[in-house]
Amino acid sequence: MKQTDEEQPSSGLFQAVFLPVRLICVSGSLQGREFEQWGSHLVLGRSTGNDIVLSEETASKVHARIVCEDGVYYLEDLKSNNGTYLQGRPIEREKLQNGHVFRIGETAFRFETLPKTEANTTKFWTLAAIALGLLLVAGLIFVAVTKHW
Repeated sequence: MKQTDEEQPSSGLFQAVFLPVRLICVSGSLQGREFEQWGSHLVLGRSTGNDIVLSEETASKVHARIVCEDGVYYLEDLKSNNGTYLQGRPIEREKLQNGHVFRIGETAFRFETLPKTEANTTKFWTLAAIALGLLLVAGLIFVAVTKHW
């Protein structure tokens, strides 16, 4: 998913697969914006293919990423030109904790993990049911098409 203000699903069962986090921009051109994200990783930088696109020139095209490994979150600098700073220190790869602030150029984000709520779990299963339904429809179409060949 790309930049979004919508809450995303989270479930303890899928914690290693999905990354339920919120980044709150506390300074820079995106100040005041909140980004909620789930997935195996989240990438920040100037390139439009990133999950969060930064407009400032001091950010590299693909600058940094957040990854979740076994329920532990890490911030990684992706060999950027100007570095990534966590709690005011330059880092290559560091463990992230709720409330940590990291900075890329003049843009700073506060990292927050999303609570595991019943609403999030319900949204996940709703999305899973939709995906399963789409797969079923695709399978039926495939069977119908192959019978006519």
